Amino acid sequence: MPNIKSILDIQDYERASAALKLMNELAKGKRFGEEKGWHIASEIRAHFREKVNEGAVKKA
Repeated sequence: MPNIKSILDIQDYERASAALKLMNELAKGKRFGEEKGWHIASEIRAHFREKVNEGAVKKA
């Protein structure tokens, strides 16, 4: 069963790598907010709604 252990090790590595990437991105966002000011939730929602609508237009 060494192959199963190897697969589990790879999955653990990928999970840890993804968690580290997420934490780094969250830290960048926090620094940005502290340096340039925070956005309110409605601004963020509007931004992502616009992005979704842009994607829908490109597909059409």
